[in-house]
Order: sequence, then C-alpha cells, then structure tokens
Amino acid sequence: SCYQTRTANLNSLKEQEKAKSSNIPLGILGAILGALIGSVLWIVIYHLGYIAGIAGFVMSFLALKLYGKFSGKIDLPGTIIATVIAFIMVFVAQYLATGLEVYLVFKEYYYITFFEAQQAVFPLMQQEPEIARAFIADLVVGYLLTAAASIPSIVSYYRIQSRQFKAMKIAPTSAPTNYEPMH
Repeated sequence: SCYQTRTANLNSLKEQEKAKSSNIPLGILGAILGALIGSVLWIVIYHLGYIAGIAGFVMSFLALKLYGKFSGKIDLPGTIIATVIAFIMVFVAQYLATGLEVYLVFKEYYYITFFEAQQAVFPLMQQEPEIARAFIADLVVGYLLTAAASIPSIVSYYRIQSRQFKAMKIAPTSAPTNYEPMH
C-alpha cells in the first residue's frame, strides 16, 4: 500500500506542476530585472579594468531565476525568453561600459556628456581598431559565460520535463537471526 500511495502522490505532483500556469509578462519583468543587476555588475567590473565576462554568467543566472520567481514557474518559453534577454543585455552592458570609459577619458579634455559619449562608441570603434578589438573580445567572453550559465538551466528544464518519476518497491532485507559476535 505504501508503494501505491507513493505512486499516486508522484502522479498528483506531476499533474499539479503541468497545470500550473506561468505569468509571462511578470516573468519578462523578472528576467529584465535580473539582467539589469548583472549589467550593473558588468559595468562596475569593466570599469575596474577586468574582463566583465563573469557578470554575463550572473546576468543569465539572475534572468532565469527571477523569471521563474516572477512568473510562477520556469518552463520552455520562460527559459528561452530569459536567455534571449540575458544575451541582449550582455551587448547593452558592454556598450554602456565602453561608453562610460569613453566619457571618463574625454571629459578631461572636452566638454562631453555621458549621452554624447555613448553615441561616440561606434564611430570610435571604426576609427580606432584597438577599441573595436577590445569591445568584441570582451563581448565574446561575456557571451561564452552567458551561454555557460544558460545551457545547464535549459538542460535541467528538459530533464525535469521528460523525467518519469516512479516509486520503486524495495525488498526487505533480513538480518541473521543467530548473530554471534566474534571474539
């Protein structure tokens, strides 16, 4: 009877999880917030002079986690949406971090606003190949680490969705009845 009860409980939990709906708009908001937190981390790390790629990992992780928290569950559409948002925000964060560096360098010599520095990023990359190379290299590292954070989450989703939980009968073990300790 324990086996049948456990099997019924597992089937019930599986059906409850399938029936649970997700709130996609709230999930998107959560993914954006998670990605924004990672973007701020990206900009801070970049400003300190390091490759900010680890922030891509944080960005993806938080986007997926907060999507699930805000939407009620993480499902395939949620995983895709959160991952796409994280990948877009990696580019945005790299662009903003580069613009901040341009602003900090140029403000000492010219009257320039932060917004003007942001607008100057792509023209500067066309004029200065080393700026373009640094931008692209940091972006590639960021995308690789973002992918490293996203792939396990996607794989985990598929494993959970395709797994067939089963209760198993375990045969009782019997202890020897004539147990005599050895001296």
